[in-house]
Amino acid sequence: MKDLIADLDRLKLKVVDDDLFNNPLRGFSRKYAEMYNDYLHPITGVLNNIEKSVDGYLGAN
Repeated sequence: MKDLIADLDRLKLKVVDDDLFNNPLRGFSRKYAEMYNDYLHPITGVLNNIEKSVDGYLGAN
């Protein structure tokens, strides 16, 4: 879980620095589900929404 949180922190810094050019969270929810073997946990939906939001941000900028 620490790795996933670190990925989010790096993403946040890239957004703040206006240095985000690709979505480093591609497959983020799948990685979580595979790591914990928990595909039905509600957090996977949240993580999927974060990934889509990053895609939307990149599309707008």
